[in-house]
Amino acid sequence: GALKPLVRLLGCQDGASRTRAAEIIVNLAKNDTNKIAIERAGAVRPLVELLSSVDVKTTAHAAEALTILAGNINIRTVIANAGAITPLVKLLDSRDTSTATQAAEALKRLAEIDDNATKIVSAGALKPLVRLLGCQDGASRTRAAEIIVNLAKNDTNKIAIERAGAVRPLVELLS
Repeated sequence: GALKPLVRLLGCQDGASRTRAAEIIVNLAKNDTNKIAIERAGAVRPLVELLSSVDVKTTAHAAEALTILAGNINIRTVIANAGAITPLVKLLDSRDTSTATQAAEALKRLAEIDDNATKIVSAGALKPLVRLLGCQDGASRTRAAEIIVNLAKNDTNKIAIERAGAVRPLVELLS
């Protein structure tokens, strides 16, 4: 019973309420049964809309909630169809490390579905991913490599990955 009002709070005008609602959904989504209930309560689309919030905390919580929900393979298509891919790709360039990390993890999970992998490449993910491959932070490099590995399962994406200049930094990671 509490999910519907919580989902409504995600769309309210009060920023603090939106942030808190997204944070609560993060905690609830950590339970596998709750993931399905959260999706069925209609939380995915409002969470996707919060990815474009000007409030860093709200954006981070929304990205984290979607990442956790994407742990359920059946919800990945729902997330992609709600329009999450483009804002998640944009968040790869976030100055907030937590937000960028959550966006990358969500994209990694979404990319496990072939149709999503194509959409991720079309949304321009390769440029920021190649940039992440060259950064100093080992966790960011690893996550970028994991996403590219998932994207490369699609033959069309393999060509785009090569053209984006990802092969050399990937090989350097291995050495």
